[in-house]
Amino acid sequence: MTQKVLPDNIAPIALEKMLARQIWAKSDDLIECFEGLINDVYEPSVESMMISAHSPVDADTSGPSFWRYLGGKDKLITNKKSGNFAGDASTLSFEFPDLPIVNRGLFYDIGYADVLGNIISDWTYDSWLKAGGWVFPIPTKLMIYTDPGYGQDRELTRATSS
Repeated sequence: MTQKVLPDNIAPIALEKMLARQIWAKSDDLIECFEGLINDVYEPSVESMMISAHSPVDADTSGPSFWRYLGGKDKLITNKKSGNFAGDASTLSFEFPDLPIVNRGLFYDIGYADVLGNIISDWTYDSWLKAGGWVFPIPTKLMIYTDPGYGQDRELTRATSS
């Protein structure tokens, strides 16, 4: 399958609408992925979770992939096969089709990473809530990319007061 290449003269609003349509069409799959994450069993050592959306920060347009990082002060090594202990990191089982390619200069000129990051932030937050994430007992944050400024990071589930 050949990847679609965006024209050099694409208007920013056309880019945003096209990317949003393509990304939001995968909502059911992301909701299903988050439902599995929410219903999983976690070791008592887990005090926080971060979901990181790794997406294009250069001319890589393979679409978002999600990683889950579990935090806690007692990083536990366990014999359990869950892998759900503080200090564990894993990729989430979510696949995304290739997004259109843009040339490197246009990538920055039209703000491709910014537009995509903001869409992913809104889409992930919405999918998390639809999966029932508001009742997830582990404080969870979403981080867009690994560099700040490309989309809004979000608090998905807050810490509950004891």
